Amino acid sequence: MRAVIALLALLMSAGTAAGQAARAPRSGEAVVVKQTTSGEELRGRFVALSPETLSILVKGRRVDLPIETVLRVDATHDSVVNGAAIGAAVLGGLCLLNCGQGLNSLDDLPKAALASAGWGALFGALVDARISGRTPVYVKAGPSGSALQIAIRF
Repeated sequence: MRAVIALLALLMSAGTAAGQAARAPRSGEAVVVKQTTSGEELRGRFVALSPETLSILVKGRRVDLPIETVLRVDATHDSVVNGAAIGAAVLGGLCLLNCGQGLNSLDDLPKAALASAGWGALFGALVDARISGRTPVYVKAGPSGSALQIAIRF
């Protein structure tokens, strides 16, 4: 059983090659850039990325950073779609398992499950909107030239 769970976790995870973008950042997206030279974190909006420089807008001023001084770039915006999907699946699934007991006819079960899934999507989106996190956009390779990052995606 443990082997099956470990295999499922491995299959659901996505590895990111070091020194490459995990996903392409969108122009104007809020990002946090950690520098290798000072360890300082710059918060701003993504402008452009070239093979040599990363450009971000910090307090209304464009800052161009050499890519070799960038340790990590994290996006701070998270979509609420995954929270809505999880909430809909949980409440809709629970309704499919349990709601049939309290209904007059099983013909009403799809409507009840759909309504529960809608409420679950709403609650899941609200909870997900309250959670602010960071999504890695770029991670620089370590001194050995290799790094491993595992991200579980739903």
